[in-house]
Amino acid sequence: MSELEFYNKQFEKYGRYDHGTQESKKLDLSNPEDYFENLIHSISSKEKTLVDLGCGDGLFTSTLASLNKRVIGVEPSNLINVAYETAKNCATENLTFVRENAVDLGFDDSTIDIVISRRGPNPADEIARILSSGGMFAFITIGEQDCRELKKLVGRGQHFGDSSRVKEELVNLFQGQGFEIIECQDFCYSEKYESESSLIEFLHQVPIFDGFDRDDYSEVSKYCTGFERNEIQLNRHRVVLLAKLSS
Repeated sequence: MSELEFYNKQFEKYGRYDHGTQESKKLDLSNPEDYFENLIHSISSKEKTLVDLGCGDGLFTSTLASLNKRVIGVEPSNLINVAYETAKNCATENLTFVRENAVDLGFDDSTIDIVISRRGPNPADEIARILSSGGMFAFITIGEQDCRELKKLVGRGQHFGDSSRVKEELVNLFQGQGFEIIECQDFCYSEKYESESSLIEFLHQVPIFDGFDRDDYSEVSKYCTGFERNEIQLNRHRVVLLAKLSS
């Protein structure tokens, strides 16, 4: 199943991908998602145009409208329909969403100040094309160690069985397109789940395992037996990149 097919299925089942609402909160910089959000805030300004690749339902994208001159969310899946409603419900005119594929964007060359991707696509050549000189790209993605122990039991999953080193590959990819790497960091941490059923529910909602279904439950059960009740831990790995397009 392709990622586009996965997110279309998420739309059919849940009507969105990011569950819950985006609310003002104090950011915890030891958390990679919060660190990434803070990074975006630090490079945003009222003079800049920001593009969010793979914006999903647009909730996170909408929180950036007050920080930038213009914000544009790009999404190829049916989640774009939720993003359109998100834009309608926002009291701002500088937020728009377009249904496009990130590898073939409709923006003119060198017209965008900031591109971000939050666990979405990262087509380096297309990002370099649309960014203006000195433009910034901020990216958070899944690292090769993510859920490694569980993937060994299930026998598949993102990066399973390959020799990927996500951090090094990202640095090489973007340096090859003329970017200066401002920072590229690994974040390894753990999440806790109260029960086996709550972990299974989570795994249905994310693309960690292609085609996750009932046939995988027994392996998840084996994984959970190694933990005390209400203390099931899932080891996670994120990589955060900030790169600047050289003049």
